[in-house]
Amino acid sequence: MMKSRFLTMVCLTGLVLLSSGITAGPHRAFIQTAAKAYSLITPTPSTLPSLPTPTPLSPYTLPFPGILPDHPLYILKVSRDRLVLLFTRDPMRKVEIKQHLADKRLIMGKTLIERGKVQLGSSTLSKGEKYLLEAIDEVDGIKSTSINPGFLDKMIDEAKKHKEVIESLMTTVPLGDREELGLSFQLAQDAQARMMAVKEKKM
Repeated sequence: MMKSRFLTMVCLTGLVLLSSGITAGPHRAFIQTAAKAYSLITPTPSTLPSLPTPTPLSPYTLPFPGILPDHPLYILKVSRDRLVLLFTRDPMRKVEIKQHLADKRLIMGKTLIERGKVQLGSSTLSKGEKYLLEAIDEVDGIKSTSINPGFLDKMIDEAKKHKEVIESLMTTVPLGDREELGLSFQLAQDAQARMMAVKEKKM
């Protein structure tokens, strides 16, 4: 606003002087001085403040939570999951199942915490992070030739997404309920670091 008024004043003054035929002497010096002053208050790309570069979020997509741990039939779901893992013999398939279980418990825990069931949600998150760490241990023991291209990067994105979700939840719960969430966050950090180490080892 100030710059606009200043420019208008300079232009009007110049027009008056030009229309009166006065373009030399002190009046020309006034116009030149005013133009120089205007250039000093006009921001240039080099003087504009730089904005911080935002940290990109993980593009990893989480599944639908399904039946939550506070549902009476949830125990049946847990039993089914254990049976599926028990009878799965293919190593890569077992990794994918544990990934899925980790993601499901992450979104379950998030949903429970958002509904005010912080303790149950926190314990559910913790179980999910343990599944994720187990999946990383499984994939670490598989030969590189048996792993599809891009799979390790997907697991890194998964660990990053887990860390992002848990970190965002920590700001929404009371201080007294953050201890277990903090443990889950530490597990997610460990998962991301271990997954990056696995990728580096297998490259």
